[in-house]
Amino acid sequence: MEQLPNQPTYGSTMPSMPVPTKKLGLLIRVISIVVLLGVVGGGALLATRVWDPLWSPFRPSPEEVISEAFNKMQLLKSSHSEIKLVVDTKDTDPQKVSLTLSGNSDNNDPENIKSDVKFNLSVVGENSFSLGGDFKMIGKDGYFRISEINVPDIETLFVMGSGIDLNTIKENWIKFPLGDQFTNQTAETKSFQETITRMVSENKVYTLNQLPDQKIEGQKIYCYLAVLDNEKTAKLLADIIVESMKQSGQSGQEMAILLGGGAIKGMVEEFLNKVGEINFELLVGKEDNLLHGLNFNKVIELTNFEAGRKGMASIDFEISNSKFNQPVAIEAPIDYKNFEEVFPPELISLLMMGNIPQAPMFPLAN
Repeated sequence: MEQLPNQPTYGSTMPSMPVPTKKLGLLIRVISIVVLLGVVGGGALLATRVWDPLWSPFRPSPEEVISEAFNKMQLLKSSHSEIKLVVDTKDTDPQKVSLTLSGNSDNNDPENIKSDVKFNLSVVGENSFSLGGDFKMIGKDGYFRISEINVPDIETLFVMGSGIDLNTIKENWIKFPLGDQFTNQTAETKSFQETITRMVSENKVYTLNQLPDQKIEGQKIYCYLAVLDNEKTAKLLADIIVESMKQSGQSGQEMAILLGGGAIKGMVEEFLNKVGEINFELLVGKEDNLLHGLNFNKVIELTNFEAGRKGMASIDFEISNSKFNQPVAIEAPIDYKNFEEVFPPELISLLMMGNIPQAPMFPLAN
């Protein structure tokens, strides 16, 4: 019987057709070009930081970014800042303290530095009150205005015991001289400020951890978490305190010698250890390399500071900077009262001697 040739079975694979050598070479070239373009293009994006992932080898180190931001902030001609502080204590006597500051600064003329700050302070608790107003500094002159006073009991307000009409203070600008005393103080402390700046820059008291980038008002932002080293921070603060004492005259020098840096460091370190780990976020613009923000949040156990006291205190602190080197108009008030018109000279003398007159007990009318 004649045998039939073997037939392919179902499921068997048919042999693939060979790729012509010319086509294979062309395919390899195309793939090579695509890979090369990807490497070069990706490298260019990384180098120019158009594409800036956390692992990029071209990304500047956190220390470099923070150092440059610190230096550039010192050179600003103008800026706007918003500061917010909230301390919320929850225990048998709960209390919440809130402070907000909003202001502009103009440093274009070193001989005529200007600032304009609006502030609001409120305390909510057993003894609640609120206070709001404005402060201006124009060269050697200062101005302040109280726009809101809400105090139910003015027992502690010495001004009422001195014949001062609070209505004169409220909603009126009051001018007081910063004058030569302020200018001389600035000149005398310039060396001290440079010393402190050098001490801070030379002593690294924190470590920086990189966080995911953010975007604020359309600008890409570097975000870092700074964690303080309590021991190093205590030593730096102790050195600054001792240096400050030495600058404050003979009595300060004697106090610095009496206490010594070691004793001060011990007290500061003990306090920091009671607070616990301290960390805060730093936000730096990728394009301008300026400090756009600082955020600090901390919950503290009250028993760490007072044995037997139960409860917690939360602290929230935020700084937001913007409008760098943009035009700003800060002018002195047209209508104002001189300081001596509102505060009698005898009251100032009493304050200088530490004798604060007592106030009568009656509510303050709004």
